[in-house]
Amino acid sequence: MVKLKRLSNKKRRAGIRKQLQFLRRSLGHIEEMLTEYPHGTLLPLPNWLLRRYWALPHLYHQQYEMYKTNTRRCNDRIVSISQPYIRPIIRGKQGKTAEFGAKISVSLTGEGLAHVDKLHWNAQHEDHDLKDQVEAYQQRYGLHVERSKRELSNGGGQEPFDALLMFNAILLGQWHSLSDAALEQALCVWIDFLHFRGLSLSDAIPDETTLCRFRNRLVINDRLAGLLASINEQIQSHGLMVKGMTGAVIDATLIESAARPFKKQN
Repeated sequence: MVKLKRLSNKKRRAGIRKQLQFLRRSLGHIEEMLTEYPHGTLLPLPNWLLRRYWALPHLYHQQYEMYKTNTRRCNDRIVSISQPYIRPIIRGKQGKTAEFGAKISVSLTGEGLAHVDKLHWNAQHEDHDLKDQVEAYQQRYGLHVERSKRELSNGGGQEPFDALLMFNAILLGQWHSLSDAALEQALCVWIDFLHFRGLSLSDAIPDETTLCRFRNRLVINDRLAGLLASINEQIQSHGLMVKGMTGAVIDATLIESAARPFKKQN
């Protein structure tokens, strides 16, 4: 299946069915061998291998339910048997729709001390636990709730940018296949990017974190796909089409070359 350039849905489901059958058969053989050990006896496996074995039945049931319902999503989906607590987080970035890692809620004091309020692996928007963070911040440091709300909403970072300017930046990153870090750098040095957004060299530029959060809000609110489709329709109405853009901005510098005598041609 991996070597096929074009994998149809029928072939994909057939391959998944065979893999599920192989996994179910292997788990059955292991269960038969484990019946030889009396109840309560330690299994002759190291702890790291036992943890992977315990994750396999849950993985099988998840994959079987998705195959049976012909879906690709399930709650608490296991993506790694060595780290079954990791969950896919949908980011909506160009070339990387999902990321894997922990999400941390941190509060920072004026003395530069950071306090980790929450660490979790499930996909969750940061605004969902903002209220709990504000209340914990108030109890910990004695600040007024309204004041701490304003401080946490800004987070000591950049001031909010206009939504239209931010969406224009997202379009540039989408069309040029740029990461958030590369897009931030391009907005600082590429004059055509600044003109497209209606900015000058003296205006503030959103950093990669601001760009990522803005895109995440569009994805969570189910707006990014609709906005991109609307932009494409407007462009196609003028008989145009946007494809993956490639190119480079070249800094032309004049240097002095070695003088050579001019030769006349006969």
